[in-house]
Amino acid sequence: MIFDPQILAQATAFVKAFNSGRGVRVPKMTFNQSVAPLHARCASAAGGAGMSIATPLNLPFAKPAVTQNDIIRVLGEYTFMRLDNGDEAFYHNGYWLTGTDAASGEPSVLGLAQSMARAGCKSLRCVELPVPDDEEWCWDDVVTQLVHASFTRQVRGELIVTASDNTRHGRGVHVCSDPLLSGANSNLWFPLSADEDWHAGIERVLTMNGVAENVVRLEPLRDGPEYTDFKVIYNRTICA
Repeated sequence: MIFDPQILAQATAFVKAFNSGRGVRVPKMTFNQSVAPLHARCASAAGGAGMSIATPLNLPFAKPAVTQNDIIRVLGEYTFMRLDNGDEAFYHNGYWLTGTDAASGEPSVLGLAQSMARAGCKSLRCVELPVPDDEEWCWDDVVTQLVHASFTRQVRGELIVTASDNTRHGRGVHVCSDPLLSGANSNLWFPLSADEDWHAGIERVLTMNGVAENVVRLEPLRDGPEYTDFKVIYNRTICA
């Protein structure tokens, strides 16, 4: 598989600068038709039959061919993926930039993904998926299955929100650990009207910001006197 050397050099320089603690600038990356559409780094699966989120990846019908436009449509601009075995990958504009092998004890790339998404003023899509059944799986396989799942409009994500009736300015919700929706200092709150329940209000915030097609359900995590934390399960926005 052939990769554009300029893209690889830019990505490598960014990662090294970020890990060293120096100030970094998100490089402008352009892709042409000669660039391979998927990262083909293969790995041996370390096991893990559990599934972190309810995303049906084994579809019973014939699967259509996956194009690079399909990948960009599903992944968006910035996507962080973690498998059940701890392996991670970070994609930008549908292209693999970097990842980690959990079995080798490599550091997480989540911080890098969050920083690049924040620098680009975009949300970071975080997806947790099961390890593919094939022992000789590649990240190609993971992305392809994710795209196939999108054809059924059943690609789900999850995030954590804090809800309160008693903020300084009234009723509102805060999206936790999101590089865009959490705010520059992780102090951004979205106001909710008095006639909105938590489900309707959170769904409105996520849909108006292009994160979700709709909210499936809320799962209470912590219910305190002033604040309530919810896990939000939502259907991702899939463009036709």
